[in-house]
Amino acid sequence: MKRTSKRVFSNVVRGAVAAAAVTFANVPASFADDQSFGLQNFLAHPASFVAISGGLTGPVTSATMANEMLAVQFVIPTHAGETVGEYVGTVDVNGFFVGEGILTPEHGETRKVEIVMSFEDDGTVIAAVDGEIGASGFMPTEMHYGF
Repeated sequence: MKRTSKRVFSNVVRGAVAAAAVTFANVPASFADDQSFGLQNFLAHPASFVAISGGLTGPVTSATMANEMLAVQFVIPTHAGETVGEYVGTVDVNGFFVGEGILTPEHGETRKVEIVMSFEDDGTVIAAVDGEIGASGFMPTEMHYGF
């Protein structure tokens, strides 16, 4: 078993805190009210969310924001392998994301989709993919596994 020194561990913790501070610093000031809690929580803890697509769920691998640009990466396990997804777009002052997504299945054709998302105060993220509001979005893992 490899031991991690206190110094290395403290550097890792400091790096994680600095990354979180940069993430919050890049959230525009207009998002500083209560309506942005869902977005801030999503940015601070993306790995604690699951992506939902067509009734299937998978991990969110990253969520980053610089100015108004948000990028989210996730993986959805399917019966034919995994589909890797990436959504990139802008978040307006009301907390609505508008952008496009690229879904790349392990077997099959890559497809581009238009995405509109809203970040809810309960922590969920509701997505409309190509104009259809369905079973797509992101949910905190404790909510997902609580059902």
